[in-house]
Amino acid sequence: MHTRRAGDPQAAFEALRAPLAELAGRHGLIVEPGRMVLELRPPGMDKGVALLDHVRRTGAGSVVYAGDDLGDLPAYGAVEKLRADGVPGVLVCSGSDEVTELRERADVVVDGPRGVVALLRALASRLP
Repeated sequence: MHTRRAGDPQAAFEALRAPLAELAGRHGLIVEPGRMVLELRPPGMDKGVALLDHVRRTGAGSVVYAGDDLGDLPAYGAVEKLRADGVPGVLVCSGSDEVTELRERADVVVDGPRGVVALLRALASRLP
């Protein structure tokens, strides 16, 4: 649940915290807070686990991962692991000033979602 675009993002975030925690508890999920976002997911699952599973299932020969929040750090780690295993990967930071670790670990920093779209279009235009 993203609250970044709500009229009062912090108030919306706080108002959702308890109901989402209760919902997560009923369904065996965990709540992972981020920058004006509350993620619900199964225990032991994160974006890094999901990315590694996806790459293995699809046999992807390379990876581009764009992130902008704390929840993206495990996926950054997954891309770094894939690179260590010989799979080319690019880490993109989507304009996150609040999460400096993403910016520091990224290969490319773009200006938000529009920057990610522009980067993907530029990459796609170079494909045969």
